[in-house]
Amino acid sequence: MKGVAVAIVAILATAEAGPTQFTPCQGVPQDACTVQEVNIRDCDSYPCQIKRGEDMVTEVTGTPYFTSDDAVIVLEWMDDIFGYPITVNNGGRPENACQYTTCPLQAGEPSTLVYKMPVSSMYMPGTYTFRGKLYNPDDESQVCCFETQAEIV
Repeated sequence: MKGVAVAIVAILATAEAGPTQFTPCQGVPQDACTVQEVNIRDCDSYPCQIKRGEDMVTEVTGTPYFTSDDAVIVLEWMDDIFGYPITVNNGGRPENACQYTTCPLQAGEPSTLVYKMPVSSMYMPGTYTFRGKLYNPDDESQVCCFETQAEIV
């Protein structure tokens, strides 16, 4: 794999991506993957501001410690009110990660994934925890996962 990780949020624009603050996902074992860097286009402050009705682009670099021929990605808003994640990409379903990186994923090989996602004008303004996960659908314990804050404006 030449690309790994999970995409998160960023506004598509002419500026290049810059390093964004992120943390490993709470409650997710970190022994299957290391996320080295998350870059969100047009993000020059934390939390990144995301405009409703525009596209977001995120670049994530990481090293999986597993091999997968058909990895998938899931993007989630963490719902602070009800305490569970809400999947926001691909109509609420996992998406084929191989569309955004080279597959198969190779254990121990650093790689980068670039993901573009529209931000619905229906999203409520506010600051949210956003989670990106890339995992092996045959063994969901083989996962790369990170979280960051995003402000929808």
